[in-house]
Amino acid sequence: MEEFECKICRNKNANLPFKVKEMMFGMRHEFLYVKCVQCGCLQLQQIPNNISDYYPKEAYYSFATSSLSSFQKSIKNYLLGKLFNYYIGNFSIIGYLASQSYYLQKRYAWIRCLTGIDKSASILDIGSGAGKYLDELYTCGFKNIQGMDPYIEKDIITHHGIQITKQNINDIKGAYGLIMLNHVFEHLEHPMEILSKLNSLLTETGKLLIRVPLVDSYAWEKYGVHWYQIDAPRHFYLHTKKSIEILANKTGFKIHKIIYDANDYQFIFSEQYLQNKNIKAPILFNKKQISHWRKKADQLNKAKQGDQACFILIPNQNHE
Repeated sequence: MEEFECKICRNKNANLPFKVKEMMFGMRHEFLYVKCVQCGCLQLQQIPNNISDYYPKEAYYSFATSSLSSFQKSIKNYLLGKLFNYYIGNFSIIGYLASQSYYLQKRYAWIRCLTGIDKSASILDIGSGAGKYLDELYTCGFKNIQGMDPYIEKDIITHHGIQITKQNINDIKGAYGLIMLNHVFEHLEHPMEILSKLNSLLTETGKLLIRVPLVDSYAWEKYGVHWYQIDAPRHFYLHTKKSIEILANKTGFKIHKIIYDANDYQFIFSEQYLQNKNIKAPILFNKKQISHWRKKADQLNKAKQGDQACFILIPNQNHE
């Protein structure tokens, strides 16, 4: 596709088109993605004008609020506090036992990325939704937290009193020790401009945490357009390590650390999509098959072939 210019590396030659269906909600609308042959990034050719229709407030997961009772929330917060502290280096028996749960590993292994972050650090979470991650970080002892999300209906104060403002990234001011984008970066239209802005918001020793799906993965090679993490049309970019590195270098960052944190979803939901079942359909697979996929996911993470990872970027002091 010579007419399509990669928005990451600007390559125009021999880029490859793929037609992908919306499957999370079973709409099955078809969208064209293009894979750059230079940096490997898979990107939506054209963002639909009605993109908000693909984020239904009553169904999209990041807008969901907890239905737990106060007692259940207290128990959950206690366990998560122990788990999170265990993941960042503070051993406890309860934290260790919690870490053996695959469900908790799947959801919270990324907390290891916060190792070395001072608990007094000013933290900004971008794309907070209803603020689930923020309240959970609070239970670990991170108190200086705030969130923002341009898609919430109005400003939110979470259960733990954390403020989430309805605003755009360009409106943010301040200096932060940590900025987080938990599976948000792939939803944003102008990655280069966004990273430049975020660099200006970090302290000299600040860190940027970006968790994203990765197209340079076993799951893409196996499933292609049925890989569930494409998530058309909500994901504008499916990055590679190379495309993230290009963006980092161009915006004054360098990659400090990469932690692969893929799980069995890459198999479960991609297999569902292969059978034309949406993500809400009953799981079709038995415990033995899922157990096999969990072990496979662990192997892929160790081999750096998992279908998602957490990137820690830090300002490159030598950048001009």
